[in-house]
Amino acid sequence: MSQNPFAPIPRNQVNFAWKDVTTALVKQAGLHEGLWKVGFAFGMHAMNVNIDKQHLPAARSFIEKVVLTRADKLDPLTVDAAVVNPEQRIILAAGLAVN
Repeated sequence: MSQNPFAPIPRNQVNFAWKDVTTALVKQAGLHEGLWKVGFAFGMHAMNVNIDKQHLPAARSFIEKVVLTRADKLDPLTVDAAVVNPEQRIILAAGLAVN
């Protein structure tokens, strides 16, 4: 049995824009005000590697954690928490007393 050439291609990757990543992290962190930027904290590990029977110094870098940092201005990595994750407020009518 041959496969249908018009069948949908299985999805194995989802891409996100940086602002979408920052927005999701701002919501997860429960932030409701201020400008926030996504960033990364990197770690470094030194080691020796064996290449063609030679021991050579080398380094391996890795992402230790994802961070949110306050920002002074909007840019492609920054979102306004008040816009993307507004705080829920209960508005009570003013004026007439309710018994």
